[in-house]
Amino acid sequence: MRRHSSRALPDVDILVNNLGIYESKDFACITDEDWRRFFEVNVLSGARLARHYFPGMMKRDWGRIIFIASESALVIPPDMIHYGMTKTAQLAVSRGLAGLTRGTRVTVNSVLPGPTRSEGIVDFSRVLPTTRRRPRQRLRRHSSPRNGRPR
Repeated sequence: MRRHSSRALPDVDILVNNLGIYESKDFACITDEDWRRFFEVNVLSGARLARHYFPGMMKRDWGRIIFIASESALVIPPDMIHYGMTKTAQLAVSRGLAGLTRGTRVTVNSVLPGPTRSEGIVDFSRVLPTTRRRPRQRLRRHSSPRNGRPR
């Protein structure tokens, strides 16, 4: 993905890293492959793009890098520890890069949204065990009135 996008867009002024995967899984069932896959997609994809575009932003003395993390970076769901770890790692990358931009017009930030009602989240909430109603209730409480659907 990075190689293709960096050829098509050799320079950007604003980079929004919003790629991410998630799943609900008991901690004991999270395999090493799951850990690696989540880190690869949720952390390294944004780090690679930032590494590619950051030097040009610094050279031009202007640019924005935004990581779309999650509230799960700070309040890690017990059935999504591998996901929460990646969102915390995104904060570390963002804070580290932000420290490198002092005195410039380049900024690096993270956004930590909560659950947002979307088709993917609605489908995800349907497959959660019926004993775990809390995420679905939280989803309803925090969902926005998008697509004509009331809260």
